[in-house]
Amino acid sequence: MRGGDSLSLRAARRLEEVFAADDPTGTLRSVWQVKEQLRTLLRIGSLQDAATAKKELEELVKAAARPETNRLYRTVCRW
Repeated sequence: MRGGDSLSLRAARRLEEVFAADDPTGTLRSVWQVKEQLRTLLRIGSLQDAATAKKELEELVKAAARPETNRLYRTVCRW
């Protein structure tokens, strides 16, 4: 899966179309947001900013409510 920041405008629109058409529960969008926030967290250079990004990741993981994202968050916390 490509990062959201590397998608062309056309690809980003197509992704939104897929979310709208094929994701009635919002699960795919939620998991995508978790992945994107993890990418953001991994790029951060300061501990203070990382703590903020980790908190945002925690909120997205709670919203996704998926076993896979919960495991991912536990792994991030162990790091």
